[in-house]
Amino acid sequence: MLKRINLHNAKLKAVVFSLAIFSLFASCKKKPQVIIETEEVPEPEIEIVSEPEKFINGIILSPSSNLFLKGRDEKMHSIFTLKNNDCIQILLENENENPVRIIEDKTYLHAVYDSLDFWITESDLALCDESAITLYDIILYEDAQLETVKMSGITRLKFGTLVALLAENEALETANTASEEIYYYDTSNKIVQSAFVKQGTISSRKDDIEVLKIVEALKVTKRAVDRNTLFARADKYNPSPSVKAALKEQTVEKITYNYDEVVKNLKKQLYGVNVDELMTVDQSKDPF
Repeated sequence: MLKRINLHNAKLKAVVFSLAIFSLFASCKKKPQVIIETEEVPEPEIEIVSEPEKFINGIILSPSSNLFLKGRDEKMHSIFTLKNNDCIQILLENENENPVRIIEDKTYLHAVYDSLDFWITESDLALCDESAITLYDIILYEDAQLETVKMSGITRLKFGTLVALLAENEALETANTASEEIYYYDTSNKIVQSAFVKQGTISSRKDDIEVLKIVEALKVTKRAVDRNTLFARADKYNPSPSVKAALKEQTVEKITYNYDEVVKNLKKQLYGVNVDELMTVDQSKDPF
């Protein structure tokens, strides 16, 4: 009986020891870590819609006009020069910058030429859509009814003068067929002005404008080959009668003389001595 009890106690101790070893092993074993990955949801992009820049066409009416860049000294510096009748784009609205600058009592407009940004003086150009030329010597009027002649600055424009027109003139022509508004360069005040002229005294036809350019070129071209080339170019166009007459005038060569040179040569003819003729005198009759 005693032996059974001892054997039972021995088995019980073995079981308790095994449980202790198992619990110790279990406590030393690391628990697995659970990693939960979360996706970052990107914030929605807010698209900023800016107002598009607005431009208007400009036509150079002065004999020439400079394009400027503004320096760090807050002054305008001339970079490039445009000619009469050149076209340029003028910036009207820009949310980031004022398109108008006033420096030293001159107004400059933001201009874009050949995809580059410049500044140009307001007094040299007309913000217009179309260029034209005068077909006659014309009178400038203050009003559309042609009742008041302009009194300040120049009051007339010569034949072939470059002017500019607004597209709005079409509505004006419908309402008043007697006149149309133009922009011109006032050579006395050195600024572009506006006025009204009689209907039919100006032309925006390409043929008239191009032929008048050729006429101006003929006035300063002397070489015969170059003149013939210009006349051949003019034959491609069909200008108005007054422009055709101006071209025809260039076919007649005009020779001008300086008055002083004419008088000087005339004196030589009256009192000068022909040396060649003097040498032909019979020397045998010379008493000396």
